Amino acid sequence: MSSTDAAAAGTPPPPWRKGFWFNEKMPCTVIIVDGEKMDFNNMIGLDFPDIEGSVTMVGKFGQFGAAKKEILEATGQTEANFELNYVGQKRYGVVDGSGTRITYLGFNNKVDTLKWLSPEDVEKLRETRDNLETPSCPHITPKPDAPGKIIWLSGPPGAGKSTTAKMLAKKCGYVYYEADCTMGMMNPFLKLNADDEFESMLEARPLKGWSREDAEIVLRTGKEYQTYLAGQAGWQEKLPNHDADAILRPLLNIMCREVARQKKRLGGDFAVAHLVMSRKSRDLCREVCPNVVFVVLNMTDGCRRVRLKGRHNSDGQLPDNLSKLFQEFEPAGGEEENAYNVEVSEDMTKEVVLEKVLEITAKI
Repeated sequence: MSSTDAAAAGTPPPPWRKGFWFNEKMPCTVIIVDGEKMDFNNMIGLDFPDIEGSVTMVGKFGQFGAAKKEILEATGQTEANFELNYVGQKRYGVVDGSGTRITYLGFNNKVDTLKWLSPEDVEKLRETRDNLETPSCPHITPKPDAPGKIIWLSGPPGAGKSTTAKMLAKKCGYVYYEADCTMGMMNPFLKLNADDEFESMLEARPLKGWSREDAEIVLRTGKEYQTYLAGQAGWQEKLPNHDADAILRPLLNIMCREVARQKKRLGGDFAVAHLVMSRKSRDLCREVCPNVVFVVLNMTDGCRRVRLKGRHNSDGQLPDNLSKLFQEFEPAGGEEENAYNVEVSEDMTKEVVLEKVLEITAKI
């Protein structure tokens, strides 16, 4: 319920302020709050306020029992007075007396803090984003005169694409380019010292300078991909394309353009990490990045079961959403130029996988 709806219904609006809010742990996201309605938007919403692509949650003010230990330690408050509801998943926390700070236990079971932004704060946030053409990467030494290679690590979820790309950077001097960041319109040059790639992606800086056309493609692709993965009843009717490869291809075109741009800017050897579903899509990449070499990490059934158990606390059976991806994924073909397979088994360490990849790159 928005603040206007609350007034019309004769109910008091919640005590938090209307406007833009921000979570420092999610620097590529801005939260637009109006009463109980809380829209989590990509930071691109600062440039195009009417653009679609938000995730809508509902915040409630009330008495929700004893605050969790982590919230008590963060706020000093013993009782939870805030509930955040996202499609039935509820998290609880505390709104401060000024209505400008909300502290709650996030969906990763860690303390999250939302802060209200003044108009001056909003302008500062808008201007301090990295530039799309020149995203910051202080840990990289540019080598614009060194042509280098583009090694694109592909493979199903959990195969070790990002881990291997980061190891190529740390041990062999490659530029680690996390192409998944394109989906969040954020800086792809992630820190090399982070233990978890997902956590480092959450900390990546947002990029300014996107065209509205690109932004709409990226946000639409993200929505369609999540709908595909959710696999809910009737999902096929909601999508113009029914397979992940077709859904992701418009985004892939933008992604390859940006890889080529940064390769020209920085030079040297690049290690790009991103799932490319098929030879058709790999051919699309080659049109934009003619010298790209694909190394496809394919997991054995045993490896898949072990890694799924670690990631999803499952019994090794594929969830329906990932099952579709594994079924549709196409390894490199024997006659496919500049495309190589690496079979990853459950007994292979990440160092062994890196050795296999280096054996391939040494021949290029």
